[in-house]
Amino acid sequence: MKRPLVLLLFVVTLVSFASCTPETPEDSQESGGNISAVSEASENSVKELSDSDYLLMKSFGELWLSDQYYIDVKMKVEYDPSKLESAAVPESKTSSGSESSSGTKSSSGSESSAGLTTVNYDYIIAVDNEANKAGLIMNSDKGSKCSVVKDNYLYEINHANKTYTKEPYSLNASDFGQNYTTRICLGLINKCSFQNTGNTVYNGKDVIFEKYNIENSKTSGQSVVTYYFEKNGKPVAEVYQTGSGMTTFEFRVVSKTILVKDILEVPADYKEVKSENTSSKS
Repeated sequence: MKRPLVLLLFVVTLVSFASCTPETPEDSQESGGNISAVSEASENSVKELSDSDYLLMKSFGELWLSDQYYIDVKMKVEYDPSKLESAAVPESKTSSGSESSSGTKSSSGSESSAGLTTVNYDYIIAVDNEANKAGLIMNSDKGSKCSVVKDNYLYEINHANKTYTKEPYSLNASDFGQNYTTRICLGLINKCSFQNTGNTVYNGKDVIFEKYNIENSKTSGQSVVTYYFEKNGKPVAEVYQTGSGMTTFEFRVVSKTILVKDILEVPADYKEVKSENTSSKS
């Protein structure tokens, strides 16, 4: 029996849960919006659901409420530009409450063998809410990015040149983290319903899956998100499907402890340079 629930689902995703159009982390950050309001609403929702039996809430829900977190993830976005307005969702459900998932990876580059546009990302996001610090290391087909938020400033770091830029940052570290963690399972509240759970195999590993239907406000159909967990509840992957394509997250590390403290700091021997924004204002 399907159980409706208002859930926190890791997405302004490279593919926003509110739409069916693939979106990159950079796109999401630039799109703005009332992040603080979303943050407060999301936190309240997680607290209300924190006692639920869903592995989604026991993993990412608890992580969301913790003092700090560290996520290392590989993300792949695949989409067909000609079908961005389509609401059709492919079904992969099999009998006996199980589901098959090959976890097949396409080759690196901008286009897969099926003719889909593909963008690959590797990133680490770390947030220390008590210290109000955040750090990001991101590499993608589009380039690299390294950022630190601390002391009400946003630092963009260039390791190749050993330089950094510094700009005032009006939001807090938690808000910065949401620019990236909402793509996985921590951020926006979405109206969705639990579909089913069971055992399956993902990339050769025996896992538990949880599948949710998401009402798509911009189309007449629904999108589907499936989470995969180890038997102990550790997140393995997330697959988000829309009519236009699919976004896959493969989690290497999901921790309530920041494993690499340097990610929250600007190297002491790096030199500050003016940013393009600062130069254009002067």
